[in-house]
Amino acid sequence: MRESPRSQRAVSPVISTVLVVAITVILGAVIATFVLGLGETVSDPGPNIGETTGEIERQDGYQGGIVRITHVAGDSVPVSEMEIVVDATDAACRQRARILNLPSSATGFGENGFSDANLEAGDESIISKGQTADQKWEPGVLHTTNQNRFEAGKFFEFRIAKGECQLTAGDQITVDLVHTPTKSIMISQEIQVQER
Repeated sequence: MRESPRSQRAVSPVISTVLVVAITVILGAVIATFVLGLGETVSDPGPNIGETTGEIERQDGYQGGIVRITHVAGDSVPVSEMEIVVDATDAACRQRARILNLPSSATGFGENGFSDANLEAGDESIISKGQTADQKWEPGVLHTTNQNRFEAGKFFEFRIAKGECQLTAGDQITVDLVHTPTKSIMISQEIQVQER
């Protein structure tokens, strides 16, 4: 026996009704999003620093290690919109630190450095505030005496104090550059401490 063609056509009105309802709901949602202004609440992702290089130079005695981050490619960012998070939880000290309220205008030992206001933990920070008599490092764009834009070719340095965080070969330090207005991480630089 043959089935009547009528039973095959009965599905067509049901499918078309479902499609019309789905299209109406989607169009209504899109129009409501723009009419109510919900589309404007999407946040700006922040600047994109495409590439940086990082290195750490271990020091003898109590000097600790000097970290240098260089901007290679990507957006130019005002230092006043940056915060630096240093993660040394893979090192023996298992600590984190933040360099904030930039650019710094502090000096130490007659050289540029950081103040308590620039270090989240103040005197307890693993980041050194100033230069030592025989060890020099350059805060670069992080200090007011320099151009305060982190852009291609520019760098900054900071010193991890050995008294607060002893570094050994194989330890890994992660430096995150945070864009403070958007709270986004612009770049995360992993640096491994090398044998000297």
